[in-house]
Amino acid sequence: MNRKGGTPGIASSLRSVIGNPALSFPAGVAVLALSSLYCVLPVLIQKSIPLGHDTGFHIFQSFQFLQGLENGSFYPRWAADANNGYGSPNFIFYAPLTYYLISFVHLWEPSVIMSMVWVICAGFFLSGLSMFIVARKMFGNPGSLLSAVVYQMLPFHLIDLYYRGSFAELLTYSVLPLFFYFLMKTSSPEGSRVSMAGLSLSYAGLILTHLATGFIFTVFAGGYLLHELCCPGNRKTVFKTAGSLLVGLGISAVYLGPAVLERKFVHIGVLPKYIYSYAGIFLFDSRAPLHELFFRFLYITVILEAFLILLILLLPRKLSSMEKRTDSSRFLIFAFIGAFFLTTPLSGPVWHLIPQLPFLQFPWRWIIVMEVSLCILIARTYSFEKVQDSRPAKFLKSFIVIILTLFAQLPMQNIQAASISEADFLRLDRMSQWRNIMDEKPEYLPVWANLEKIWTRKRDDRVVTISGRNTTRVTEWAPEDRTIEVRALSDTVIRISSYYYPGWEVTVDGEKKPIDVEKETGALLVHVSEGDHTIRTTFGDTRFRSIAKYGSLLSLLFLIPVTMLFGGSIGSKVRNPSK
Repeated sequence: MNRKGGTPGIASSLRSVIGNPALSFPAGVAVLALSSLYCVLPVLIQKSIPLGHDTGFHIFQSFQFLQGLENGSFYPRWAADANNGYGSPNFIFYAPLTYYLISFVHLWEPSVIMSMVWVICAGFFLSGLSMFIVARKMFGNPGSLLSAVVYQMLPFHLIDLYYRGSFAELLTYSVLPLFFYFLMKTSSPEGSRVSMAGLSLSYAGLILTHLATGFIFTVFAGGYLLHELCCPGNRKTVFKTAGSLLVGLGISAVYLGPAVLERKFVHIGVLPKYIYSYAGIFLFDSRAPLHELFFRFLYITVILEAFLILLILLLPRKLSSMEKRTDSSRFLIFAFIGAFFLTTPLSGPVWHLIPQLPFLQFPWRWIIVMEVSLCILIARTYSFEKVQDSRPAKFLKSFIVIILTLFAQLPMQNIQAASISEADFLRLDRMSQWRNIMDEKPEYLPVWANLEKIWTRKRDDRVVTISGRNTTRVTEWAPEDRTIEVRALSDTVIRISSYYYPGWEVTVDGEKKPIDVEKETGALLVHVSEGDHTIRTTFGDTRFRSIAKYGSLLSLLFLIPVTMLFGGSIGSKVRNPSK
């Protein structure tokens, strides 16, 4: 990319367009398409994905999920090629929506790597579009495009792509503005049936995309409901909002229920202690690895965003119309400060008090709350006519766009150092060399697996005779459905090289058989008598997973009568504070 003169030109062009209060909606969408293209241009040019912290894992997951779909599973749960072919229940614990999107794009894009690239591009564009629509609807046109462009170019958004490789977290940026909008609107007296349904669906979308972000914004929503309970006149709407959130939980039950209640079946606690104790990875902590470029970017991010929100808050200080801040703007200021606080070691006691908070693993994940709050406050500030015409506001608008377009160049440089293209992938043996860097997720290993031996075990044959004499032939080996023909010359025990996990069933000649587990490996053991037999192993839903599926379906059906019960005008709008 050309770094000499190109960036200021882009910044100048964006500044002049964004500063036009009469900008039409189609023109705003066009600007967002260009600004999102600017953010992902290195990815498109090189047709590759930056090799971040979790990039390899997500590539592996994408292939495994696609393989499951192609073999007839509507909701794949088992990553068959993980752990040297012994498999892993990864998709019980990792949200599926990202992989559904990649698989959908793969219908017409032959390359899985490029399918992921197109999903990334769409995510950046849709994140800006959703913020643009929400800000425009809430506060009018003047500040909406500015907040949307800022939202696309915010540092943590780019770090997620170019350094972290957290594709699921990256896609939540498209849902978060909608979640905020429907949360605000449902909790207002003008809340409509549509806003209630929108809150339920956007909340479910967050959980089904990235559970950690969904948990963060559950805390965010809980804080907002407490805030509303303290405001006279708003208490009646709290129950309506809480009900919509509960319906959203129900919609996501197909994933959320097993993900929460089946943790006892995996080695969820085997990750390095410092991750779940969060000590040493707080920002502004002497133990944080400041020598790492990634942490330097995090520091730049929080300092820059704290500086920007300070300027936003100081901008209307002399305007009497801004002294009476709305309840939502006060809450957003508190949310920004609270999220910033949770990234620092001062918040250590809070991490002990809030249940399950340590499972977020990384305190810096709260930066996403800072960014959403900042962008919505930008839109609100520029909705006031007195602010729009002021010289400080015009200067601040130029400053924000220039700083962010310049900053965007920093994380983008990472792709030049390390990235994965389709050609890189095809040069390697998918199931040997790539497996070693893609599926090392010990927290998802079934508890029946022997952790002491898993890392040194070589790939075994799919079927191994443990005792007796027989010949075997694998006739089908799909991720969740395997068929083996056995000619046993005596009573025999066969090991099927797949970890046991609740949901596996074994039939011999169509008759269901009890499953034994080999203590040394955690693999399935099947006992057969002398003679010819057909063994079939299938991985399906347990009773609880079936209940969770029906819970999601019923919640979707329940959405209609619940929203109608509370009524409300479908066409109601959020009041523009500038009028």
